[in-house]
Amino acid sequence: MDPLKAISHDSSLPADLEHELSRQILHSEKLRAGIQAIVAAVLSVIVAIVGIAQLFQGHDLPGLKWAVIISAAAVIYELITRKIFDYYLRHNREPPALGRYLNAAIETSIPTIVIVAFMKTMDANVALTSGAVLTYYFFIILSALRLDFWLSAFTGVVAGVSYAGLVIWCLDELRNGLTEVPERVAGYILRPIFLLLGGIVAGLVAKQIRAGVVRSMRAAEERRQIVQMFGQHVSPAVVDQLLAHPADQHSQLREVCILVLDIRNFTGFSEAAAPDDTVALLNRLWGFSVDIVNRHQGIVNKFLGDGFMAVFGAPLSIGNSCQSALNSAREILAEVERASDAGEIPMIRVGIGIHAGEALVGNIGSLERREYTVIGDVVNVTFRIEQLNKEFGSKLLISEQVQQATGAAAPTEAPASLQVRGRQTAVQVYKLA
Repeated sequence: MDPLKAISHDSSLPADLEHELSRQILHSEKLRAGIQAIVAAVLSVIVAIVGIAQLFQGHDLPGLKWAVIISAAAVIYELITRKIFDYYLRHNREPPALGRYLNAAIETSIPTIVIVAFMKTMDANVALTSGAVLTYYFFIILSALRLDFWLSAFTGVVAGVSYAGLVIWCLDELRNGLTEVPERVAGYILRPIFLLLGGIVAGLVAKQIRAGVVRSMRAAEERRQIVQMFGQHVSPAVVDQLLAHPADQHSQLREVCILVLDIRNFTGFSEAAAPDDTVALLNRLWGFSVDIVNRHQGIVNKFLGDGFMAVFGAPLSIGNSCQSALNSAREILAEVERASDAGEIPMIRVGIGIHAGEALVGNIGSLERREYTVIGDVVNVTFRIEQLNKEFGSKLLISEQVQQATGAAAPTEAPASLQVRGRQTAVQVYKLA
């Protein structure tokens, strides 16, 4: 069992996300303790200044001295608490649940101790309506950073019960004041109720923050899994579509259109050119080619050294996959010609083959490394079609299936027949460029 599992209590999360959520909660606890230490330090300084000012005016207020001492002790306590949470973070351990509730009880009792100190030096009515009562709300508000509804509600209960207990304890002393000012009765009744409700509201806020953190972590994990599955060459648009309409990650038969591109005479070029020039050419060529494929809702599934294979219609099928593939091919050819004429890349020729059919698509590999793969006769045939560019001196060949799906312009010459091993019927191939 993960040592931090009990903190998160989100069994629906994967183990790694649950562990990360637990660590984020501990970081939040550290932040809360640090903020409370700062608040206590600021309050102690303010109270000390007020006490000194009163002393110069001839008013000795022992209660303020106790407030300074208790606030200073609270600073030390919160700094120790912060160190404890840091210890659990560094050792990847979970603080005991009882310890967290005990910590909440001690922190929320600090205002109670201050009020008791005031009671020893001033009238109970004054002590129970002093600014010390408001400090309960610092602990209640900051309890939301615990990201635990029940701990926040418990903080409100401790504050409300503590205040109500002080009122009951001093009831005899308070009676005279209540008789003179009956309106105070409502205040003594409503304050503990407000403290309790404050804890519940803080708990609801904590619950919403926690739910938002969980949603963000799940969304990030889903995006990570999709990018991991389809590689780095999936467009952000495709990732967003997969997140909005998750594709089945299991293997399945799909109608796809395959585009295969190959650089002509690349071996000779790479032997004559410097290695840096070869890499620069590939990066430039693949850069705009991948961008074009992405814009037409396809994915570059594999790089093959001097070529690549792109898939349209999987993992998502959007519109006419054959038309998207054909549009991509024409745009790539146009960009290659433009870049060559402009001197941005060497004068090169590329060949493209496009074919459509049914294929088995899915996630294949191990737990450590997976790859989205397309398997089937359609892939083999597309590679054969692309190779025919060498025989025909062409740039773009498509199969009859693609021609029918796109209504591409009728060729100026009769289609060629490609006999593929294992197939009884020949594949009709059309030259478009």
